[in-house]
Amino acid sequence: MYERLSASLYWIAGVVLVVMVLHIFANAISRWVLGSELPGTLEITRYFYMVALIFLPLPLVTLMNRHLEADVVASMMSPRVNRMLTICANFIMAVFCAMLAWFMLLQAIDKTADGATAMIARGFMAVWPGYWPLPIALSLMSIQSLVIGFVRIARPAPTDESQNDAHKDRSK
Repeated sequence: MYERLSASLYWIAGVVLVVMVLHIFANAISRWVLGSELPGTLEITRYFYMVALIFLPLPLVTLMNRHLEADVVASMMSPRVNRMLTICANFIMAVFCAMLAWFMLLQAIDKTADGATAMIARGFMAVWPGYWPLPIALSLMSIQSLVIGFVRIARPAPTDESQNDAHKDRSK
């Protein structure tokens, strides 16, 4: 279930990227041909496109274990210590994402209730819908980090050699 939902959010972000490129291209053409920009392009990019592009793919990145890692210190530790650090990192990530999702949910509710808008050249544009992808993506990322942490606990620890081989493969 989480895999499909994560993949769906990823593909939505891909569609948003294509739409954003087309929108910005149309804006540039409009400015060149008509001498004026499409109204709200900057605000739509800021409040909708960029939020979706940054946060919607995060659950899939978590699921695929593709976050950036700085393992300078961890590479000097034993596989057992690395395993424990990874499990702890998963639980810390789960708590952090849950807290951030909660605060973003409160902000999204507040902005929706207020009917948050941004001023554009020709009036106002509703921006409150742009606050909702954050709590959705962060909640899913928190659940996934928690599940991944428990799965790593339940799995038997790999032998020293298999862990070292896996680390060498990943660093290629």
